[in-house]
Amino acid sequence: MNAEVVLTMKVKIKRLKEDRADLFFDLMATIYSDSDYMLIEPNEVQQGKTKIKEMVINLLKQANSTILVAELNGFLVGFVLAKGGEYNRNHHCAYLVIGIRKDYQGRGIGKQLLEAIDVWAQKTNITRLELTVAQDNQPARVLYEKSGYVEDGMRKKSLYISGYYKDEIYMSKIFT
Repeated sequence: MNAEVVLTMKVKIKRLKEDRADLFFDLMATIYSDSDYMLIEPNEVQQGKTKIKEMVINLLKQANSTILVAELNGFLVGFVLAKGGEYNRNHHCAYLVIGIRKDYQGRGIGKQLLEAIDVWAQKTNITRLELTVAQDNQPARVLYEKSGYVEDGMRKKSLYISGYYKDEIYMSKIFT
């Protein structure tokens, strides 16, 4: 019997600084081109470079939003973006997007990013973190469940990937 060996890789988790927006864009472009599960397709990332950089700069100015990056020897290998609610009634919520370079997946980086965003959320008075995941993205679902996220509901046929409709699961984590 072959046992699967998972090598945990310790990375530095840092808040993205505005002057590294170009590096972050390059990270996003690579992750989005390597994944079938990110919302934005590779050609859409390249077309929207200016728009994405502006979004990053504006997001970093919001007290209830952040971008954390996973860095290994100065090289960005992953990120978690938290976009806080814009109104009084949802200001305590943040929607997450997480991505890790393909060659670095399965090494504990996602877990480290989610632990770091939990710390940030609690310091920022965010009481609800939420995200969506394609129903058939089993590795991501397992990571989220192990990190304390629970299923809130499902959006039927909400994604169209490689010629097929896919269901998307809403998940959340509540801090009390």
